[in-house]
Amino acid sequence: MKELNPAQIEWVSGSGIFSDAISNIAGEIGGQIGGQLAGASGNKELATSVGKYIGSGIANLGLQIGKTISSAIFSSLKPSISNISSGAS
Repeated sequence: MKELNPAQIEWVSGSGIFSDAISNIAGEIGGQIGGQLAGASGNKELATSVGKYIGSGIANLGLQIGKTISSAIFSSLKPSISNISSGAS
């Protein structure tokens, strides 16, 4: 199996870091919106639900972006892996 070169490792690591950063931002945004709603409406349960919904939506978007980047990198390796398996160089 072909090993990843440093640039590819950087991309895969970067997609994971990006995904983690989006998750952290999602928590912040969801919490802020939930806090604002709780203060404005006085309904803590509604505010918590809305904040969690918004936060999880943003976090899921970050995960999808990270998966897409990783998938693209591994797809680009398929021809190299096939050549190694078949004995071609």
